[in-house]
Amino acid sequence: MNGIISAIVDLGMVGDLPEPAFSLYHAFDQGEWIRSNDTPGTDPSEKYTKPMVLEIMRDLEG
Repeated sequence: MNGIISAIVDLGMVGDLPEPAFSLYHAFDQGEWIRSNDTPGTDPSEKYTKPMVLEIMRDLEG
């Protein structure tokens, strides 16, 4: 997932980054690391990514 950051940054430099592209990128990025205050066994993709993606999908449904 981190490999697409340069494409996102390049696009953002020359124009508006379409949504929900950046929001989805951010959601998946949040699931890639464990925070110092997460309890052992925490799945960051379940705790951070999934709720963000569900919210994005709800917003798209209108």
